[in-house]
Amino acid sequence: MDCISKVPDFMTNTQCTQLDGRKPVRVWVDGCFDLVHFGHANALRQAKALGDQLIVGVHSDEEVKFHKGPPVFTEQERYRLIRAIKWVDEVVEAAPYVT
Repeated sequence: MDCISKVPDFMTNTQCTQLDGRKPVRVWVDGCFDLVHFGHANALRQAKALGDQLIVGVHSDEEVKFHKGPPVFTEQERYRLIRAIKWVDEVVEAAPYVT
């Protein structure tokens, strides 16, 4: 999976022209996002405010089990939950768990 996307894959031509010739700022956040709550949504809202695009990495079930124990939601459910949050522009599935 290619984790680096090109700007046109993300932004419409109108959005690109609104950047006044500068490169878009892409913000990365990752986590397991099991049992999503207000704190998760608030963190994503604040992250989106730091740039033009918010890319969220969601850890796989395997990574979550290894580092935190068995997840409540499956990774597919967690991907859908994060995609449904209005500040999220892209979800990277099976993001690496980096400490």
